Amino acid sequence: MRTRFITYDLNYASSEEYEELYTLIDEYNGKKITESTYQIETNEEWATFKTKFKNATHVGDIIKAIVRTDKGLEVWTIR
Repeated sequence: MRTRFITYDLNYASSEEYEELYTLIDEYNGKKITESTYQIETNEEWATFKTKFKNATHVGDIIKAIVRTDKGLEVWTIR
């Protein structure tokens, strides 16, 4: 199981604009860490995981994943 922390800064103020994002986080049983950071446990490959979150957000949004690798903690860009 891989642990990924998703953190984001969304461009639009309306939560309706991000219903797909919040549904996706719920599907992963994301544990809320802060207002815009969630801990997600998954065995999903990075490319699939990244695509799902990219498709659930908009151009101009910033979304990152903090992951543990052999090199330590790294920040990977989703959008």
